[in-house]
Amino acid sequence: MDSPWSHAGVVLRLGSSHAGGTPNEKTEDLLKRFPFRRRSHKFCAPGYCRCFDWGGGAFAASCLKCEGVLVLESTGEGIHVYDLAHRYFESAFSSRIRALAVRRVSVERTPYDAARAADFCRAVRGSLYSTVRDELKEAVSYHLADEAGAARRDAAAKDPSHFCSKVSYGFFQHMGWCDDERNPSTVMPSDFASNDASHRGVLNRDVALADGAHFLPLQVIWTPQLDAPLPWRPAKKAR
Repeated sequence: MDSPWSHAGVVLRLGSSHAGGTPNEKTEDLLKRFPFRRRSHKFCAPGYCRCFDWGGGAFAASCLKCEGVLVLESTGEGIHVYDLAHRYFESAFSSRIRALAVRRVSVERTPYDAARAADFCRAVRGSLYSTVRDELKEAVSYHLADEAGAARRDAAAKDPSHFCSKVSYGFFQHMGWCDDERNPSTVMPSDFASNDASHRGVLNRDVALADGAHFLPLQVIWTPQLDAPLPWRPAKKAR
């Protein structure tokens, strides 16, 4: 890839009134259909994955005390809603991070946004990472304008599958922040990174937002140059 960004997720802030408390009953059925995902998939675990209840209060919170800031993401571990600070700064997953950035969306908010976002989370959480053969390769084919690849991609779109940027773009479509013309399976993580054509590579196709919405500048919030190694551990209290 010609971009430093290889993963994408959706940052959420959902109140307890929209919390979900139902375990992922569909996960086992999906793993029976796609058993090759069983080795890497992780079921929800209290205190780590917040899919059971993102309302707070029931499980241990991050030591960084960023309660209420969540992240919806799809990895080999499946699709889950995590406590963002714990996931990216304190868990074993954080050791894989080389840089972390956020990009806000400026859009007119409505009283229904939180409920709509929660509905999307409930629909996808507990699902598996991409189960369609060569789906990521088909996404690259789109970026290279490979017409044959596009035909295969259209056929694959009918199968259940979720990789990180596909879930993220699907969330944007669900919220009405972009149109439905682009297939989510064609979106790569770097497509969310920049709208500056002078900094684009051959494998980038910017995400186009709906009228009235636009991306704010990318904000890098962690790099190794900050000399704050991950996973982060609180300083030990002096006795």
